[in-house]
Amino acid sequence: MPSASTVKRTLQDRLEYVEDHLFDHRLEGSRIALSMDCWTSPQRHAFLGILAYFIDKDWCLREALIGFEPLHGSHTGAELAKVMWKVLCRHKIEKSVHTATTDNAGNNKTLVAGINEFVKSALGDTNFITDKIEKVPCLAHVIQLALKELLGSIRLTPTNSELKTFWNEQQDLEELRQDLLETSIMVTLAKVSL
Repeated sequence: MPSASTVKRTLQDRLEYVEDHLFDHRLEGSRIALSMDCWTSPQRHAFLGILAYFIDKDWCLREALIGFEPLHGSHTGAELAKVMWKVLCRHKIEKSVHTATTDNAGNNKTLVAGINEFVKSALGDTNFITDKIEKVPCLAHVIQLALKELLGSIRLTPTNSELKTFWNEQQDLEELRQDLLETSIMVTLAKVSL
């Protein structure tokens, strides 16, 4: 049975190998898109997760977790940019990133601006316009915010005044179908638009 230190050393060696060869199969000259988000555990430990998306030599879309970095101190955009820059440099992709998809938190705008400052200083002013990382808002987050706003403005009240204690499956399913037809999202949206 190997010791704990042997297992730890073996895992560390394997991790370093995987990280060193993660982008070996990337199509030459292809750009990398990132998505990232901050997460806090129930024990109040904060992390920045970073995913990379790229096209490999076989023209297949690849996705890789390139960083799940612990965060300490305040989560300002400038501090997050430093953490992200270390991850990009560790993987030697700091000149290949094209976009960064984030949610709408205010610090993410500062994060992308900070990363662009690091890229600008690494590349010099000559290529900065073509190599600037663009911030892309997360569509799922935008939809979630819109639905939250829509549903938050709708006030629903129950139409029945009695509590059912007996379930007649056939009859109740028919009533449910009728209720759904009368209160479908289209009816709701028509009422909201008036």
